[in-house]
Amino acid sequence: MNHFYRRLAFTNMKNNKQFYLPYMFTSVISVMLFYCISALSLNEGFRNIRGASEVIMVMRFGTIIIAIFVTILIFYTNSYIMKRRKKELGVYNILGMEKKHLSFVLSWEIVSTYIVAVGVGIVLGIAFHKYFSMILYKITDLDETIPFYICADSCIRTIILFGGIYVLNLLYNILQIRLTNPIELLHSSNAGEREPKTKIFMTIIGIVSLSAGYYMALSVENPITAINLFFVAVLLVIIGTYALFTSGSITLLKLLRKNKNYYYQTQHFTSVSGMLYRMKQNAVGLGNICILSTMVLVVLTSTIGMYVGLGDFVDSLQTTDINVSVDFAGIPSENVMEQMKQDVKQSIVSQNRTLLCDKSTLDFSFIGIMEGDEIIYGGSLAKQVSYTESIFVEIMTKQEYEKRFQETLDAFEMNEVVIFSEEKYEKDSLTIQGLSYQVARAEVRQDKNQFSKVIKDSIIAVVNDEEIMKTIYERLCSVHIEDSIIPVPYVIYHINFDIDGDTDEKLEAVHAIKDSIQKWDIESEVAWDSPVERSKVEYYQEYLISNGGIFFLGLFLGFMFLMITVLIIYYKQVSEGYEDRERFQIMQKVGMSSREVKDTIQSQVRTVFFLPLITANIHLLVAFPMIMKIMEVMFISNTSILVGCMIGTVVVFAVIYYFVFRITSKSYIKIVGNHE
Repeated sequence: MNHFYRRLAFTNMKNNKQFYLPYMFTSVISVMLFYCISALSLNEGFRNIRGASEVIMVMRFGTIIIAIFVTILIFYTNSYIMKRRKKELGVYNILGMEKKHLSFVLSWEIVSTYIVAVGVGIVLGIAFHKYFSMILYKITDLDETIPFYICADSCIRTIILFGGIYVLNLLYNILQIRLTNPIELLHSSNAGEREPKTKIFMTIIGIVSLSAGYYMALSVENPITAINLFFVAVLLVIIGTYALFTSGSITLLKLLRKNKNYYYQTQHFTSVSGMLYRMKQNAVGLGNICILSTMVLVVLTSTIGMYVGLGDFVDSLQTTDINVSVDFAGIPSENVMEQMKQDVKQSIVSQNRTLLCDKSTLDFSFIGIMEGDEIIYGGSLAKQVSYTESIFVEIMTKQEYEKRFQETLDAFEMNEVVIFSEEKYEKDSLTIQGLSYQVARAEVRQDKNQFSKVIKDSIIAVVNDEEIMKTIYERLCSVHIEDSIIPVPYVIYHINFDIDGDTDEKLEAVHAIKDSIQKWDIESEVAWDSPVERSKVEYYQEYLISNGGIFFLGLFLGFMFLMITVLIIYYKQVSEGYEDRERFQIMQKVGMSSREVKDTIQSQVRTVFFLPLITANIHLLVAFPMIMKIMEVMFISNTSILVGCMIGTVVVFAVIYYFVFRITSKSYIKIVGNHE
């Protein structure tokens, strides 16, 4: 008996190959992708590479995301096939097969699909894992040997995950059979829909949700707020999209029907009336395509922007090739600072490098709260205020300011300060924790430091000499409390150089500097921390690894979302083809020509097919300001780069989308009446 059920299952799958082949292909690719991303997350070779720990974390996160979406994808595909198979199963039931017998047949189908999908998928995953590793290593500029190996843990994970997915699909299929009587099974695929009513309440919900999501995306100013509101805005846009596709599309079609000049044309009459009566199920599919298309565009735009904008990001962190920073618990002496600078220069010269730029500056900074014309630091107030309500303050002398910014300031009095801030300082005086100074000059200066992206404002207060800076520093230290969320003020001596040479030569100079500064004896200056050496080449290498890992995952997820989108489009076209076939055959019998049928089909497909793409592009355009703000947290603020990435992503996706449209439209036409 089991042999009979198995043969019947294989026969059913063969007879329904137009549904099962895409299902099998999707399952195999899903298994392959999951195995590869899981194996990359367990790659032992990353553990010995500087900065690669972030790649491992990104890959582990990607493993979870891929697992979620392959579950949704396979379940969706199975439920679609089950819907198409109900008539066939109903015939078996009427011919004498009991529901338990149908359950045996479905079990063999699921088991067969699972064995083929997991078996072939893991083999392909093992074969392509090294290829994906090579892509990841190329993106992150890692120069390591990539051995061929089979990850046993990833194989076990894959077998267990997809075993669970297919068990759930089997339970769903059996439940569908158990809860439906034979007559319903027989006629389920032919069940039509009444003309849907215009849903005013649903339309209002869609408009309000979409408007709220758009407003959040367009009005947010602070990058931290953008991160906090991003998922709320996404949820509102998803709700609004589904609601408007469900209700708004019905309204649109009814308006087209009222337009006699448009409606009473052969191809428009048939397509509008046909879509209107199926719009309830049509709208959900269109909404799915729109949301997934938006996900593809947003993920790829963001991750490509992060990767391409890496150079600007590193430049924002490190303006010179080499920077040595020493934190002090007080104002250091001139002799100590000069000796440090000479040691660093000597280390560079010892590596036969030429100094192209040489400057050093001293400043201290702190985070406070602005109340009126006074900056308050420390105390109980500092425990209650978030960074988004705070200001970042740098204090430096006139001499240090001129060295750093290569800009000469006019002379001002000892009791005066010069202020540079993101928002114009309008008051005549500035008080810093009880110490008051007159404002000699106030100007706006944008993008001065990294903190300016995530806090309320950023200020540079230029004082006349080192004694005044020391007085302010000591006053702040006297009020600092240990359990404050505001960090203690710190004095930093920066030694900055640009040097000649290629990447390897600059790295050799950096290593020489590290050896030199480890020998410094600065305990007498009460340094808070050991000197920190930062170099542009090391920054670039480290962030290339982490950003490259995110970019790789973005490509992975983009491909996954694209595959889901294509599959939904294919099944939607095939499903509607079978539903429309009889209708178009009747129309041909009453006089509609083959050419008119083809024109009608193309009109119907074009009317609906490109609506999700247009809507997805609108979503991306509105979300772009919020994406820009989130990118600023990662110190990527080059608008032209992100705009270029967005345009490139949209163009490439539109080309792929059009290609899918052409292929699936031919399948639809072939099913409806073989009109090619």
